[in-house]
Amino acid sequence: MRLLTILLSISLASFLYACSGPSIEEDARSAADLSRISNQCAIENDMTGAGKAYSEAQAIMEKYKNLGKFEEFYEIYNSYLQESARVEDAKLEEEADAALAEPAGTTNEKK
Repeated sequence: MRLLTILLSISLASFLYACSGPSIEEDARSAADLSRISNQCAIENDMTGAGKAYSEAQAIMEKYKNLGKFEEFYEIYNSYLQESARVEDAKLEEEADAALAEPAGTTNEKK
């Protein structure tokens, strides 16, 4: 009876531990965000920030490699990267359209 109680306690503790961590979707989104931040920092010549964000993203990826769930993780991660790129492209296109809509050399000053 005591052995059964110990086994049930260990099983419950393992289950709670597994449920308490971030989900694969949350980790994939975090890694995608960190990858985007790393790229942006590199563009802005902030190599310290780029390296830090890159290392954090790689640590998340390594976790799923070690768990044998990297393919599942990478599929979700890649979808978040693509979503982020679409949002960024739409934002840039909107800014370009706004700049083209305003005639060059005009000001909003009243004389």
